[in-house]
Amino acid sequence: QITAVREQIAEDRDHSTAADDKIHQVRTQLQNKRGRLASLEALQQAALGEGKGGIGEWLERQGLSSAPRLAKELKVETGWERAVETVLGPNIEAVCVKDIDAVTGLLGEFGSGSLTLIELGGNASDATLKSATRLLDKVHAPWSLTGPLQDVYIADDLASALRLRPQLPEQGSVVTRDGIWMGRHWLRVVKEVDAQAGILERERELRELNETVAQLERSGSTLEAEQERARQSLREGEQKRDELQGQLNRLNSVKADLQAQLASKRGRLEQAKNRSERLASELGESRQQIQRDEESVRDARGRLDGAVERMETCQLQREQLQTERRELEEVLEQR
Repeated sequence: QITAVREQIAEDRDHSTAADDKIHQVRTQLQNKRGRLASLEALQQAALGEGKGGIGEWLERQGLSSAPRLAKELKVETGWERAVETVLGPNIEAVCVKDIDAVTGLLGEFGSGSLTLIELGGNASDATLKSATRLLDKVHAPWSLTGPLQDVYIADDLASALRLRPQLPEQGSVVTRDGIWMGRHWLRVVKEVDAQAGILERERELRELNETVAQLERSGSTLEAEQERARQSLREGEQKRDELQGQLNRLNSVKADLQAQLASKRGRLEQAKNRSERLASELGESRQQIQRDEESVRDARGRLDGAVERMETCQLQREQLQTERRELEEVLEQR
């Protein structure tokens, strides 16, 4: 039984070590992801004016600090982030409100900076260019973006955009994946790199990072629970091993005592056996001696019986001779 317990302890130690390694990996990944998340959040806050001072303080005073930002609410198909940013331009920083009319009365307190408001729940227009895909089809938001994205179509590359350009309506435009935007008579290219560049890509990465961090935290919690179970099982196994080892030590002590007693008894048994063999040998010799003595007695008794018979015969002869003597003496006396 103690062998099985030791094997279980070794298995639990392996599980605990493996859990430690996995937890270390998860914690390292989590630390890296949290660092990246903090950096992106700082960049995003700076790009959207969510920091202290300027627009941030004005929004806080007006109770709009928790109002959603357009960039955070948009769900853009991967690869079209740059095109949407190019078309929306500063509108990407827009603050989403339920009623613009209710906010315009507060604009007198707005000091400096750039502010864009978008009203939730606007109605969409059905006007489209049937031969092309709209940029609006690549964006999903809780409200209508028909205004800023109206008549903006998409092309995978510059050559496709140039082929589509002659078919555009007068107010229409086409934008490529990498952000080249053109109308029938104009073209705009955005290549600068600043704090506001890549807001949508950064927002998408932030969402993915938040999901990854949450998943890593869940994985870490699960692994820590598994580690604790392995450690608890290890503690219980070690305790059981110690108890069994104590029992085994006591049994070994009892066994040693019994073996010593057995050896002593075997020694006495061997002595008794040797003594028994000597006694048996002596008994055999005694029996042989008795047998010889009995034979001698029988011989002596035979000789004694012969002697007695001879004595009786001699006695008879003596008595007869005495009788004859007396008779002879009587005869002599008569003469």
